[in-house]
Amino acid sequence: MRPYVTRIAELTCLNREKNGAGEEPAHIVDVLTGLLDARADVRAYLGTKDGALVATCVVIRKHHRLFPKWAGFDYAAIGERSGIYFALVLDAPVRDAYAEGLRTVEFGAGAHQAKVLRGCTPRPVTTTMVVSDPGLRPQVAKWMDAFGAARRVAFGDAPAATRTSLPVVSGACCSDG
Repeated sequence: MRPYVTRIAELTCLNREKNGAGEEPAHIVDVLTGLLDARADVRAYLGTKDGALVATCVVIRKHHRLFPKWAGFDYAAIGERSGIYFALVLDAPVRDAYAEGLRTVEFGAGAHQAKVLRGCTPRPVTTTMVVSDPGLRPQVAKWMDAFGAARRVAFGDAPAATRTSLPVVSGACCSDG
């Protein structure tokens, strides 16, 4: 995979831009290289056309789960409806999970309908951020709401029907410090 790290980052960024998100190729190169250097269980599914790398999906295994992390496509080369997305991002990780005796592939948020049509079971996932500075909490809450709304729009997800606000308490929560 190492010879393809730069191209994987380029393709991933093309995919992110297409979906209204962004990430710097250098960030992906650094993280992916670090994972490889640390001998993490990371794999890439690759799609080529006329000898050129035009589609990728990077998957990380942690314990008994696979996590598809980065997907990237050269839509100018493969078109908008090639079907390679599903082969690399959904089918290949499930095939490997079965072959390795794993029970879970964590596909992440977004594209719920496509995932359910392929047998995925959705479940709610909650993200929590602990902000130790009480003065920053109102602003952080606004940023998180704005990020969540932008993400739902970018990935075509239906907005949440309700929002449950949890109380923010001061003092130690999960430790003595």
